[in-house]
Amino acid sequence: MASTHAVPMPAFHARPGPRAGRGSASVRVPGFTLTPGRHLLGSALGWHDHESPTICCVLQGGFTESWRGGSLICSPGTIKVTPAGDRHCDNFGKTDVRGLLVEVASERAEAIRPYSAVLDRRRSLQGGPAATIARRLQEELRRSDDTALLAIEGLLLELVATVSRIEPDTPPRRTSLWLETARGMAKLASPYGIGVLWGRIRGLPTISGPSIP
Repeated sequence: MASTHAVPMPAFHARPGPRAGRGSASVRVPGFTLTPGRHLLGSALGWHDHESPTICCVLQGGFTESWRGGSLICSPGTIKVTPAGDRHCDNFGKTDVRGLLVEVASERAEAIRPYSAVLDRRRSLQGGPAATIARRLQEELRRSDDTALLAIEGLLLELVATVSRIEPDTPPRRTSLWLETARGMAKLASPYGIGVLWGRIRGLPTISGPSIP
């Protein structure tokens, strides 16, 4: 008679979440730590970094994250990837902020790297399939049973794959479109002078002729 052996499931570990509000607890599944967090309105986190790559999922409220050379306004539905060691600071806005912090263990990040480098660079997405996965993670956290652990691990892998496949949001232009257009046309300026060039920029008819000294 064939015997069956129960496969041990990882325990539902809970610990105080780093920089999370009261009542938050972390759930650990192989290669990931998932922490629900809350930050009060008007609070802030000074310059800091994380030892491992993180994915932040904003569920409620908004905040501004700054790093050397840029900043990002986060709102409900924002999914934000931060590489390990990337220093940043956060200022929370006019309402309490709730979200999920996914910490990816170094060995799991190394295993993911041959398939995707998504954890190695900063990027952000707004809404879409990734935000839907974040809401499903929140629902599974509320269950807190052994089956939820299977779902959470699968959803975290799906989140990484989804973020890998979606192009990041286009960063804000640092230069206005009209100025970029003017610069490009200036490089191609004809010998007829700046008046002709200005007419082209404004879309006006131009008259050929010698330039005015």
